[in-house]
Amino acid sequence: MTEPLESGSFNPFPGIAEQLTREKAALRAARRDEHKAKAAPLLAAAGLLEACTPDELMNAARKQAENWDRTDRRFVRFARLARYFVSRRVTPEELGVMDRRRAKLRKSPAYGADFWRRALGNLCGRDATYRKRHAG
Repeated sequence: MTEPLESGSFNPFPGIAEQLTREKAALRAARRDEHKAKAAPLLAAAGLLEACTPDELMNAARKQAENWDRTDRRFVRFARLARYFVSRRVTPEELGVMDRRRAKLRKSPAYGADFWRRALGNLCGRDATYRKRHAG
């Protein structure tokens, strides 16, 4: 869990989780309850709709931020592993060319994982098979 993330990783949720005060969460919960009541007026009149609490919203924002970070770490680990397998099958010069191509892309862990997955798939011949199977 101590995988360093690439500098371009953008997690929209930590800011939300950190900036979400109890007052803001209470306002959001009230708006959410209003929206639910408008969408299902009969259930609201019968008192069958559950009210959303500010604590639930704050916990959900915090959990979403943690899930996003966990996913980024998985992408970083996968990209490193795929690059390692690619490096075992190509010459150092070819690997240098691939590294330069990767450096031109966004610095997101998702881009890195996809780049090295495709490179590995091309070496295995799987990407060509996948494209034929899923074309048009």
